Amino acid sequence: MSFWCRCVSPFMLLLVATMNVDGFEVWVQTSSLAVEFGQALEVTCNTTCKDPKFVVEHKPGINPKRINNDKWITDQFPKVEKWDFTVPCSVICPSENDHHKESKVVVTVYNRDLNISSVPEALEINRQYQLECIGPKVYPKNKLKLTWLKGSEVVQHNFTKEEGFPDEDDRLRNVLNITAKILDDGQQYTCLAEVILGSNTTKQITNYSVNLEIYAFPDSPRILNKNPIEVNQEVTLTCEVLNVHPAEKIGIKWILNGKDQKPSKHRPDDPSLVRETIAWTPQQIGPNEVVCIAYFEGYPSVPQKKDNISIEVYILPDLEIQTPTSYEDLPVNITCSLSNATGDFQLKLKVGSEVLVSARAESMISYMVIPQAEMNRQLYICEAELEFQHQFIRAIKQNSTFNVQYKPRNTVIMVNNKTQSKSPVNIIKGDEFTVSCSSNGNPQVTMDWYIRKSGNQESKLETNSPEVLHVSQATSEHEGIYKCKAMNKHGIAEKEVEIKVIETKSKDPKFYRKG
Repeated sequence: MSFWCRCVSPFMLLLVATMNVDGFEVWVQTSSLAVEFGQALEVTCNTTCKDPKFVVEHKPGINPKRINNDKWITDQFPKVEKWDFTVPCSVICPSENDHHKESKVVVTVYNRDLNISSVPEALEINRQYQLECIGPKVYPKNKLKLTWLKGSEVVQHNFTKEEGFPDEDDRLRNVLNITAKILDDGQQYTCLAEVILGSNTTKQITNYSVNLEIYAFPDSPRILNKNPIEVNQEVTLTCEVLNVHPAEKIGIKWILNGKDQKPSKHRPDDPSLVRETIAWTPQQIGPNEVVCIAYFEGYPSVPQKKDNISIEVYILPDLEIQTPTSYEDLPVNITCSLSNATGDFQLKLKVGSEVLVSARAESMISYMVIPQAEMNRQLYICEAELEFQHQFIRAIKQNSTFNVQYKPRNTVIMVNNKTQSKSPVNIIKGDEFTVSCSSNGNPQVTMDWYIRKSGNQESKLETNSPEVLHVSQATSEHEGIYKCKAMNKHGIAEKEVEIKVIETKSKDPKFYRKG
């Protein structure tokens, strides 16, 4: 038997089965080697006999539309509705002594009913799973090839050598064993169904794809806050889930004393970590039940996990520090006191990290200081370390700023921003100059300016800025002794400088030109 092609129509793919014995040939042409069940097919019986008698009989129930010709007959099947579709071609040739010859072609019939067995909505990392592809019905069965693709990569083929039976529905299957990995998350696996047309030729008839979702959920959540909490004070509870994937699909549910709560979501940069918080103001003194439940949103089959703890809620005692307003060199007592304490405690009075006095189980401690100006605004700390049922709870603190009042000091007068200790200071006529004054004291210092000219009494100067006198163009009228008077209720400090206006630049070191 040999094969060759003859075109019946420009749209027909011709399959030719040829029989060449004793001088004439018989062959069958089909529009396709494989046809979908219910679709059209065209079959032509050909011969080289000069005066052929065609005998083409189909199985019962197959009634094609026939077109006759001297050298061929064509059967057109609008719908192929039989699985066993063998096309016969039988010719009697009178001119060849009534020799009888026949040829036939078995057309593969298929449908597109391809399925993948149920895949879990999510696959747990490092567990083994099977992806089972159930092929379409194809007869003969050995003409079907099922292929698993990972993306575009071929990973596994399956086919059978058995033809099967046309009336049975024993589908070919391809089972792929996989171990779930994070790298497979979102990976597409495709089962491809092909009809085998020849040794190296196939026809794709259908495919079915699944996208895998991989999850990791090895550990239960952890509530990070376990220390006792003060009643009626808002705290932030944190629940953490480690080593999860995908973290964005983890949901957190809080239950506080049996009541569901809505968390505030916080997603760290770490893709395997979920940390969510909730603001809580406990109002029930004593043990409070706190539950954090972690679950995968969209994966109902993945079991949820939880952490369940009891948090003690307590009343915070009252802590007070007193630093009275004081005056320089007059001794005062700074006191630290605690009230409404129910547990053990230790009081400490500190300056910075230095402990001045400390006592255990005493409700008040004090410390005497002799105020100095340098101590003004010094921060004193009253600290109580609290324990509840022999467990350290927290250290509570009250701060107070020491207010030491003192007269003006460190008073300095400057010409053109340079401190002056000697006079006079020479200024070139026509130049700009400034005289400024600084001083500190508590309460805050106020300043007045005075000038005394040769042979005259001093007079008060009016300025826009209390700390600075500004002269835009020096003249002889600006000569004199300038005095800065710094004042508060505890005293006065004065500083003077003499200004002389000259015609030309002097070599005197007390000569100043601004800039």
